[in-house]
Amino acid sequence: MSNYQIIETCNGEKKWGQRNGVLELIEYSIKYFVVCYDNHPATEDIIREIFELSPESHSGLYRDTIDCGDYDDSGNIEITVKYTTSDWHSSTKDDDEDEPTLSFDCSTGSTHITHGLTERVIKGVPAGKAIGWNGKYGDDMEITGVDVPIAQMQENYTKIIRLSKLTNVYKRKIASLVGKVNSKAFKGWEAGEVMFMGCSYSSPDKKSTKVTVTFNFTIQPNESNIVVSNRKVSKRGWEHIWAISRTVAQEGSAPQIVTDGIYVNQVVKYADFGVLEL
Repeated sequence: MSNYQIIETCNGEKKWGQRNGVLELIEYSIKYFVVCYDNHPATEDIIREIFELSPESHSGLYRDTIDCGDYDDSGNIEITVKYTTSDWHSSTKDDDEDEPTLSFDCSTGSTHITHGLTERVIKGVPAGKAIGWNGKYGDDMEITGVDVPIAQMQENYTKIIRLSKLTNVYKRKIASLVGKVNSKAFKGWEAGEVMFMGCSYSSPDKKSTKVTVTFNFTIQPNESNIVVSNRKVSKRGWEHIWAISRTVAQEGSAPQIVTDGIYVNQVVKYADFGVLEL
């Protein structure tokens, strides 16, 4: 049994305006009051149910946004479904919105390695390509390694969006995607390579109906030939690979690392970035 009840309280709040000199209906609203029996149930569940409950179109207008207020002192909430002249479902973008523009940045990051690709011994015993070996054996042996540069890629998409779209519902949707990785191919990148880092915009002047929004992504390519203890391992870009290793060596010989286990973990959730409409 649901822990809340949805009640339609106002059907038919209308807004009129002129388009090309002709007076016409430009907005229609249906308000719902949600009586909550438990304190603050999941807002996303309520919005999803209201979305399914409300008609897709009304009076020649199409369902556009769902505005969610704050919980009152009794734990209840009011939600408004708005209908406008743009069809939210039939198009991935509005006709009056430009295609997003792309900016790309490839800067320097770093990764830590413990063994080099080659080794040239000037003096002393070979170190087995180990970097930062302290020359000791047994429990006292350490290999500190070194940081080396790697590519760190970022993409930013800038898009002009109608201000009326940037409702609290839309903002919650954006927030739910932050830190998640693409579950499908996105903008030429394979699934698992792109992480959404959020978006930003500045409020325009009071007369403006549009705003420029910047969407930020960071890229970590998928890999298929990672060598771990002479084994090739594949992983998606934002998966984490790690190993259980131990150092072994006999007095006078080069240190060696023995790998007892190799693991690949998914550490971030996947999501469909199609809802960003980029």
